[in-house]
Amino acid sequence: MKKLLLIFLILQASVSSFAKCKSGDVSILSTKRDVFYFKINKVLLGATIEVYSSKGELIFTSKITHRKAIVDFYEEGSDTYSIRLRKNDRVEEFTYIKESSSPLVPVKMESANPAIVLAH
Repeated sequence: MKKLLLIFLILQASVSSFAKCKSGDVSILSTKRDVFYFKINKVLLGATIEVYSSKGELIFTSKITHRKAIVDFYEEGSDTYSIRLRKNDRVEEFTYIKESSSPLVPVKMESANPAIVLAH
């Protein structure tokens, strides 16, 4: 599997007008440039983030330790991804659609892992 980097940012990114929605305790800040940037309320700290492909394959999982996070899909191929945040009985689910492959990534990559970045 190729790396899917989950990077948590310390710097605040600009807010996308496309992704200004809220779901419970999660605010989507941006979905531009192959990233899914979101902020959680304190109640979801320690939640597990899971990223699934459209085939239902788990391609990445990690614990959330900061309130802001980015899931970087740059090295991933075109697909519809499910992003799930789980804590206790609670599940927040979002869909990220990557419509085209990134220009500097070879088209025939066997598999990948998203990258996650945490921010304060």
